[in-house]
This record gives sequence, C-alpha cells and structure tokens, in this order.
Amino acid sequence: METWQGGGIPFGYKYNHFLDVLEVNPDENRVLQEIFSMAEKGLGTSYIAEALNDKKLLSRKGGIWDHIRIGYILFPTRLQFYSGFFSDGTKGNWEPLISKVQVNSILKNKPRQAKAPSQRKAKASYLLTDLGIVRCGYCGGTIKSVIANSTHGAKNYYYACALKHRSGSSACPSSALHRQDAVNKLILFDLQETLPRAKDLYSRYVDKTEESIILKLGTYSNKVTKVLKSKKLNVQELTKLLQAQNDLTQKYISLIDNKPSFFFSLKDMEVMKKSVLENFQSIVIYSDRLELNYKYPVNDKFDFSKSLKVDR
Repeated sequence: METWQGGGIPFGYKYNHFLDVLEVNPDENRVLQEIFSMAEKGLGTSYIAEALNDKKLLSRKGGIWDHIRIGYILFPTRLQFYSGFFSDGTKGNWEPLISKVQVNSILKNKPRQAKAPSQRKAKASYLLTDLGIVRCGYCGGTIKSVIANSTHGAKNYYYACALKHRSGSSACPSSALHRQDAVNKLILFDLQETLPRAKDLYSRYVDKTEESIILKLGTYSNKVTKVLKSKKLNVQELTKLLQAQNDLTQKYISLIDNKPSFFFSLKDMEVMKKSVLENFQSIVIYSDRLELNYKYPVNDKFDFSKSLKVDR
C-alpha cells in the first residue's frame, strides 16, 4: 500500500515518488467534486453515498460508498486539507481541490444528524445496512431497510433496493422485498458452516498462487534478460515485461498483507456486523438468491463465491 507522510494517500490525490509531492488524481477528483457539490446543497451523507453508487462512481478500491466514507471526506479537518492546509493551519504544497468559500458553505449547510431514539434503536438491529459491501444485483445500488406494517399492525422488516425504493420501478427492475430475519440467518448460517475449513483452504490457495507467481516471475525474468541482450533494445517490450513483473509482485504482496481474519461471533448485532465485514468481499441480493463473495476460497476448486436460494 502506498503511503504519504506515514499515512494513506488522501482520496483525490496520487503520490509522485520522484518529486515527493501529492498530485491530483483526475478520476477521483471528479467524484470529490460531486460530493462537494451535493454537500453544499445541504444533502446528507447517506443520500450522497446512494447518489454516487447509483451513478456507478466507485471508491478507490472499487467498493461502493456509504455514509461513513462520505462523512470522513466531509469532516472539517479533511475539508481543510482539501483546501490546501494542514490541520494546524500550515499551508501545504499540494494543489487544493476546494476553495475556503466552498468549505464554509458545506459546514454551514451541514444537515442535523440527530434522530428520534426509536429510529436509532430500530436501525441498530439491521445487520446488512451501512456496511458498504451489500448491493442490489440488478442496478448495483445500495440496499436499505424498509419497514412494512402487516394487516394486524405488526411491523415487518425487509431489505430492498434503495434506488427502486426512492425512484420507483423505472429506476431498477428488482421485484422483491426480502425479510431481514430470513436473509440474516441464511448469511450467518452459511458463514458458520464455511469457516471450519476456511483457514486450511486459504493456506492451500496461498501456496498454489505463490507457486504460480514464482514460476511466472521466473519466465518474465528470462524474457527481460533476452530483451536486454538483444542487439536492438525494444524499449516498449521491456517496459511491458517489467510492468508485468511488478503487477505479479504486487499481487503476491497483497495476498500476504490482506490475509482474512476469519473472525466470527454471534455475541451481538455490532459483533455480527464485524463478522460479515471480516469475511465477505461483497454480498449481492437478487429477487430469488444471494450471491456471497467471500475473502477466501469456499471449496476445493478455490471458488470464492456461493449462490444461495432465497425463499420468498
């Protein structure tokens, strides 16, 4: 992972190692400007996250946005950074991505986040909302919690596509509401069943992948040697080979650094949420099934995904 001054590279920038300076990342900056524009209008972090996901504007690692990530970007000290200053007011040597006028406008129009106690309590019981890894299988949008009253007055809790719930059927073709208790049990039961073999499968997967990477690196190394020894140096081919070597090296480093924690507990809702985040890369909800994408292999074929049928 690239770092800058001991920490991660701020979203919207890329790090120039040769000049030791942050430079604007055009693609990420376009996303930032969308965030700043909506924040200036007083729109909340959850709304902004849903809007970005609806537009297929992904985060740096290709994930979807949630209110936590948006809130971090719009935090006062982070906004000060984007305006070109450190938190202590010292001017930085990077190009600002937002003006002080815009910063003041965002802070002035920041919506109140307080909710009634009953609303907060209900939201805390939702396992899959606000995790940033759960999405609709039809439009790719986020999933939200929906409360529906039965004919007897009882409240039933469902998961539904946020885009369809907000904009109607023309925005997303999904056709189902899934009971939260049924979906939660299905996911947690599958996780509990998968974990006993997970560490062994992952260890075997790492060994197999490591062996494959080492063989490929050896092949590329031989090709590089041949290119360098040739009478006429082919710079384009050499660059391509060196890039391929670097990509393989980074893949190996990522494999070692990003080892799953295999954490699982049913202690309480917050701990169960952590269990889901620690073990799943993503969860995709369709009308008739769930697609569970794990962070590790789930069978001897080294598949990372499972498809589970959902009874409606």
